[in-house]
Amino acid sequence: CAGGRALSPLDHPGGGGVGDGGDACLAQGIDHADHDAMRDLGVGVDGGQTRALGGDGRGALALLRETAALFPDRAAVLDPAMRRSFAEALAQETPLGAVALHDANPELLPAGAEGVAALAVLAERLMALDLPGRALTLLREAMQRAPAGEHRAALGARLAHLHLSERENAAAATTLAASAAPDLPDTLRLERAILAARATGRGEA
Repeated sequence: CAGGRALSPLDHPGGGGVGDGGDACLAQGIDHADHDAMRDLGVGVDGGQTRALGGDGRGALALLRETAALFPDRAAVLDPAMRRSFAEALAQETPLGAVALHDANPELLPAGAEGVAALAVLAERLMALDLPGRALTLLREAMQRAPAGEHRAALGARLAHLHLSERENAAAATTLAASAAPDLPDTLRLERAILAARATGRGEA
């Protein structure tokens, strides 16, 4: 960074913000939008923190939380950066660590498709560890967050399949009904029809 050592999150900017020519470093794991948010506050990270945070979603989240606590009136500026760092941390943690992080910070899950994708990926990782109970919860949340349409229908099919594997036929049928959508691709429509037949006892278990 230019202009000497950037301010630590524990330093008060003291008038050294952007308008006053102040400078801020940015961890490699924090993108330009995060940099801008922190720069607006006159807050940066020094070289040691930069190295420690390179690609570290959890570390970036902790830094941004600390900054928001120091400057509560600007917390809204940092909120998008915190949500991005949270999503990165979910992908980087072990499956069980990611679940714990999600449960402790559900309000930070990104809105829209990014949040839905993060939940779906985490659910798949849990299923790979043979933890269907937690996977069901996360897939259900992902489906409920997704707007009506093909993506929601695909999540519903995945969730219904998992319900059927747990012999929860009624829950599978309810899931398929809640995720129904018109004009689906033929492959997805056929998959959902087979799942519906199984859920109602008209297909092979």
